[in-house]
Amino acid sequence: MFEAGFVLAGTVLPLSLVHRWGRNVPHPVPLLGGRPVPRWLPLGPAAALSVGLLVYFGVGIAQLLGETLHPASRDDTLPLPFLWIAMPAYWLWGLGLGAAALGYARATRPPCRACGR
Repeated sequence: MFEAGFVLAGTVLPLSLVHRWGRNVPHPVPLLGGRPVPRWLPLGPAAALSVGLLVYFGVGIAQLLGETLHPASRDDTLPLPFLWIAMPAYWLWGLGLGAAALGYARATRPPCRACGR
């Protein structure tokens, strides 16, 4: 499930948040072509995976900082330079996915009932 979330968060979700087919189902799709995509369908998973990536790798970066400052507690499974590149990159991925989700939420929000904007 974790790996499926990574694949989903890294390919389909970001594209659906920024392309037109994330708002309307493409016409060649049988039975659903041309219909609007429910707002929650890309927005819910994108927001959840963004928070998950930020929390998971934020905690990982904090642990990595502890292992870097106290090398005696380190288990030496992966080299520190690799981890210092990979973990912040995944954290930034979560941040970018969150930014795309916020942009999608803002672009697809219903108009205000009071002012119509």
